[in-house]
Amino acid sequence: NRFNEEQSFENLAKKIENKMSFDKYDLIQLNSQLFLKVAEEKTRIFTIHTNPFEYKLDWEEVSFKTMLELMYKESMLENTYFVTPSKYYANLYNNLSNTNIHFIPHAIDVNRIISDNTRNQILDKMNIDQDKKIILLPSRLEPIQKQPMLFMKAFALLDDNIKDNFKIICTGKDKQYEQFVDDILTFCKQNNIDILIDRFDKMSDGYKVADIVMLPSKSESFGYSALEALSLGVVTIL
Repeated sequence: NRFNEEQSFENLAKKIENKMSFDKYDLIQLNSQLFLKVAEEKTRIFTIHTNPFEYKLDWEEVSFKTMLELMYKESMLENTYFVTPSKYYANLYNNLSNTNIHFIPHAIDVNRIISDNTRNQILDKMNIDQDKKIILLPSRLEPIQKQPMLFMKAFALLDDNIKDNFKIICTGKDKQYEQFVDDILTFCKQNNIDILIDRFDKMSDGYKVADIVMLPSKSESFGYSALEALSLGVVTIL
């Protein structure tokens, strides 16, 4: 279903409401605009974590316009609120939907992203040469928004004697993006790029070994990876 019409939102709401009872809850927190018709009689807070580019990427332009119209209608309900952890996107959605959007100021707790392991311990566990400089791509391996191949193609243009000093680590190997792994590995092999695609047990280990954090994304909702890397003082390229 493409969610091009309000009826699609109502159909989804009915399915969700049939699976669980909202009667016993005083407050419902929802994290998707697809749920705009869910539990309309309750006090609801929608946390918007999908920026317009991402929404259109998933559901196309027509659906996005339908959703904005529905956001406005739902905002007229006395106990429905919209928040986003980004002042920029709060203002943007406010203008697009004529809806009052609140934003949540937030900060990075650096202690949460400091690793107890040494750099060499982490590299040894991953069987990586300790003399290599590490470029970390922390984003998921999604080709249109996150664009890992944009970086690979740029890095491939460097002379081999420069590339030989670096190890590229991509950690966004979510199951739904495994289909793109072979293309990346094949390109890197053809262009003398030393790459590892693997998940860290903890992202704090990734930041610990990273000399550079690279985010070639076309868009970010909040850019937490950039905020975390910058908070730790890691060179970060956007």
